[in-house]
Amino acid sequence: MKISIISDEHFPYKGADTEVIVNTAAALGKAGADVTLVTPWLWHKQPEAGYLYDYYGVSTSFRHQAIFNPFPPERVIRSQQFLHAL
Repeated sequence: MKISIISDEHFPYKGADTEVIVNTAAALGKAGADVTLVTPWLWHKQPEAGYLYDYYGVSTSFRHQAIFNPFPPERVIRSQQFLHAL
């Protein structure tokens, strides 16, 4: 079974929401699913490969794919909020 978890959260982060996302991806991967976690690629602070697993203390049972994100996490108005309102 293939599962893609797509998140607009900025990783790594100490919030409970990112903990749940990463732990869910790791648990599904351990259960035998082919899991890919898709997150924004932060141009100003992209972590090294494998850092995400170490930061959250999870196994490497899933893949992490970062997609280019032109906006820094400090932005006040997020395009997603505007588009959801439409």
